[in-house]
This record gives sequence, structure tokens and C-alpha cells, in this order.
Amino acid sequence: MVTVGRIILLPTPCAMLLYGGVGMQWAAFVWLSILGATDFVDGYMARKEGPTKLGGLLDPAADKMFVAALTLSLMAMHIIPFWAGSAILSREFLLTALRASLALRQESIPTSKLAKLKTICQMGGFGTIFLTVALSQVLLIAVSLTIALGLAITWFGYRRKRPRAPFWVLPVFGSFILVALLGWLVSDHTAVMIQLSIIIALTWLSGLDYIVGSVRVFRKMGFDGRDLVRLLWVLGHSVAVVLLVGIYPSIVLPILISLSFELALGGIDLVVAAEEGYAGVWPFLITGVGALLFACLAYGSAIGLWHVDIMLFAILLACLSGVVFFATFIRWRHLFRRALSEKI
Repeated sequence: MVTVGRIILLPTPCAMLLYGGVGMQWAAFVWLSILGATDFVDGYMARKEGPTKLGGLLDPAADKMFVAALTLSLMAMHIIPFWAGSAILSREFLLTALRASLALRQESIPTSKLAKLKTICQMGGFGTIFLTVALSQVLLIAVSLTIALGLAITWFGYRRKRPRAPFWVLPVFGSFILVALLGWLVSDHTAVMIQLSIIIALTWLSGLDYIVGSVRVFRKMGFDGRDLVRLLWVLGHSVAVVLLVGIYPSIVLPILISLSFELALGGIDLVVAAEEGYAGVWPFLITGVGALLFACLAYGSAIGLWHVDIMLFAILLACLSGVVFFATFIRWRHLFRRALSEKI
């Protein structure tokens, strides 16, 4: 319920961030910070009460949707460049497809601590980028050092009561110290680009073991048409479509809705591959081709080859993603009904 709540409540602060004034943007920042913190809440509940299969599906999907929402919003606000959004989201789509391909072959690769830290770095990093742009130099340094001090106190408090503190405390402490130093030493633009470069580097480094492991499995067991269609799906949505937000910022909300449905579709695909040993092709072929056709129309319109209503086609793409997602979910709903109460 906490995870689903995080998904349902996500569009509202994104709209406030994109279309509101300064006050609304700060309200959206607080709202998104609270939603991001619920990731720790459902993680604590899973450790205390025992994780379920459905929770294991929903939590990473919710994290990816959250990251996609922040990435696209900052792109549309011209705070981060359009290529950065594609660099971040292409990793999320690629690993979503690879997990299903490995599950189909009854293979899996354990999630590393670096991968868990990556999500915290993405969510928190986008927050510090917003603070870098929105606050004056003095306020940015003061806020960063205050948060770093709070994390240091938290770390020492844990060390007194327990043998080890949460693994993320020290890296996040170091991140806020870095933000304070950047605010003191370099311009806002340079500080944003350095933070963004760190986020992108950690995003791909955290997935490197999974990518290398997947290549080994493909070499041993082969790479077939189902994997190729998923690769087409990855390129269509996370590269061709995401880059368009930098050209047409107005389409950010329908594109965000489309990407959210696609990431959820990837989650269903993973469950079906793991539970049934089946990998559907048509859902990914339909939406992947749809994304590429939409990209061709939009890029052609951008360079003057033809003139089309980009917003209309963006909405149609979101509708296509939604229809395919719900059709796939209805087909396999019995798996989720069973997974609702099953423990891992």
C-alpha cells in the first residue's frame, strides 16, 4: 500500500514542479522528498513483516517511475540537458529487459549494494541539483552542512546502539559535503554538471555487473528474437522518445505517463518470465514500434519535413502504452492475485 501510494501520488508534485510558480515548486520539492522517504518505510516494513512477491515487483518499478518523473521534469525545466535524461533512463529500461531475459533462462544476478545506493543517489542527487539552482550560495552551503551534520549524528547514534549503521549514511554524508564544497568553489552550472556526471556514472557502474553477467549468459545460451524485440523497446522509449522532451518540453507529462506504463509492463514481463517461463513479444513490439514512429514524426516536424500536432501524438503514445499494459495485466492477473499474499 505504501509503494502503490508513492506511485499514485507522483504525478501531482510533478505537475506543480513543471507549471507552478516558485512557491509551488518548493511545495513540490517537499512533497517529492516525502514520497522518496517512503522507500525507506516500505523497505523497513518488508524486513519486519517479510517481503512478498508482489512487493518485490512493485518496489523497483516504483523507484524507476520516481526516477523517470524527476529526470523528465528537470529536463523540461532545462535544469539538466536532454542527453542526461536518456543516459539515466536507458540504463533502467535496459536492465528491466535483461532481468526478464535472464529469468526466462532461469538465471539471475543478485542485486549489489551499489545498485541499492544508486537509487538513493539518483533521488537525492536530483534534490541537491534543485537546491543548487534554487538557493543562493550561502544558503546552499548552510543547508548542505546542516544535513551532513545530522547524518553524522545519526551515524554515531547507530554505532553506539548497533554493530553497524545503515550502509547509505556515510556515502550520503559525503555527498552533502561535496555539494557544500561545489557551492563554495564553482558556479551553479558547473556544480550541476558535476553532480549530474556522478549520478550518471554511478547509474551505469551499478548495472555493469548485471550487463556483463547477461552477456555471459547470452554467449552460453544464445540471443533470440524475443531479446531483440526488447532491445528495440529499450531504444524506442529510453532513447528516441526521452530525447524529444529536450526539444518539446510541453509533452513531458504524456511522455512520463507512457514511460511509467512501459516500466510497469517490464515488471509484469519479469514476473511472467520467472513464474511461467514465458516471454511475450507482441506487447513490446507494439509499443516499441509505436515509440519509434512517434519519434520519427516528432524529429521530422522539428527539422521542418512536415508539421504535426506533437502533443496529440504524445497523448496517443501514452494511450497506446496504457492499453498494452492493461491488456497484458488482465491476461496474467492470476499471477498477481497469487503473488499478493505469497512471501518470498
